[in-house]
Formats: sequence, structure tokens, C-alpha cells
Amino acid sequence: MNWPIPKLRLLPALYLVLVLLLPRIASLILMNVWMAAVAGFEFLRRRRPEVGLWAARHEIPEDFFWMTLGVWLTLVIFSGERILMVALGFVAWADPAATLIGRKWGKHPWPRNPLKTIEGSAGFFLISVAWSLLYVKPLVAVLAGAAGAAIEAHPWRRPWRVVFVLPCLGTLILSILNMVLGR
Repeated sequence: MNWPIPKLRLLPALYLVLVLLLPRIASLILMNVWMAAVAGFEFLRRRRPEVGLWAARHEIPEDFFWMTLGVWLTLVIFSGERILMVALGFVAWADPAATLIGRKWGKHPWPRNPLKTIEGSAGFFLISVAWSLLYVKPLVAVLAGAAGAAIEAHPWRRPWRVVFVLPCLGTLILSILNMVLGR
């Protein structure tokens, strides 16, 4: 089957299930081990041409490292389960949905980022709000969805990637919104 998005971009859904099902300490230990393995792989990819060629043949994008690093940092820094679930949902559900919607129906590129479309960002917003409503108040969900869509549509430059910035900055904004509006 020809996937419209790389299969590894679906890994945040696995991370989300890990956080949901396991106690915090167990999920942190597993993510620490996984982050070390991914960092080791990325080091080898950059140092050994044969590893880089293997990764290219198997369609393992560089975003794999950045996405894992973003999720790992989010889990290490933030502790509230509801907030973590919303932020991981941004990366697990809303970002792939934005990619699919933008590729299928996207006709209007953003002026500052022609690689992203208004339709894809609208899809991100709708999916993120729907997911967020399971965990936070409606006003927080709408504002967090708008902030997440803005983060997703921004033209991030290297070494920053949207898959790294989205969980970290999204969780920070969500935490602030929840403190101010959510209680």
C-alpha cells in the first residue's frame, strides 16, 4: 500500500498509547531507552554512509529523530496527564490529518509557507479541537487548537522541525492556557 504520509509519522500514536496505558515512570523509562536508540541511529546515519543509504531505501525521514526528541522532551518536562494527552494528540492525530487534508484538498498555500495549505491547517485545527475536548475545557481546546495550527503552519527552519516544536511549544502554550482558563 502506498501511504500518503511516512509510516513513521504514525509513531506518536504509539507514544500516546504508551503514556495512556503505563504508569508515568514506566513510560519515561521506555521513552529514555527508545530516545537513546533513535539518537544512536541518527548518529550512525550521519557518520556512516551505508546507514544513511539504508535509511533512505527504507524511507526513514530525518524527522523521525526530531519527532522522537520533541515527544521525549515533552514527556520529561511536563507531568500533567491531560495536558500530555492533548499535546501528543496534536502530533499523533492532528499533524498527520493536516498532511492528508492538505495533500488531498489543499488549494490555498500560506503566503509565508507555500508548503502548507490553509485547508491542511483547518484540518489540524478541527482534529486538535475534537481531540482536546476529551481532556480540557472547550475554550482551552479551541485556543490550543488555534495555537497548534499556527505552530504547524509556521515555516520552521533547520534545525527546528514542526514535529519537534509542536509537542514542546504546544504543551507549553496548552499548560499556560489551562492554568489561566481551565480551572
